Amino acid sequence: MLVMGRVVLCVATLLALSGSVAAAPNGPAGTYTGMYECGHGPIALSLSITPVPDGSLTALFHFSGLASNPQVPEGCFAMRGNYDPGSGAVLLYAGTWLLRPHNFVSVDLRGQLAGDSLIGMVVHPGCGSFSLRADRHPPPLPSACSGE
Repeated sequence: MLVMGRVVLCVATLLALSGSVAAAPNGPAGTYTGMYECGHGPIALSLSITPVPDGSLTALFHFSGLASNPQVPEGCFAMRGNYDPGSGAVLLYAGTWLLRPHNFVSVDLRGQLAGDSLIGMVVHPGCGSFSLRADRHPPPLPSACSGE
């Protein structure tokens, strides 16, 4: 029992020293769905991330209403950023609008990848956090957002 306790203590110490939770082994590539908080209330978010050969990332930020906040219109914009595999940090910066509803602004994201989750903060005054999970079957995109 004493040996098992030391093993648990060693593992806990190593995790604490690493300073982060385990990032996804293949990085953040894929589509994540969930929600974020901003001035219009809670908003559904689908974030599709693609790695670029130069080591950076491109992404598509697609938002829409939730059952609890159905008046939010659909919209999307491109993003560009980077990923640090050592820490799991993901930084994404707003780019070109593809479908822009009236009275909406694009936002940046600062997040942390841990397993199949991507959580963090929406970098814009009046906004809060976002929470996403990898989604192998995300909802379809409107044609303006999918490039069709």
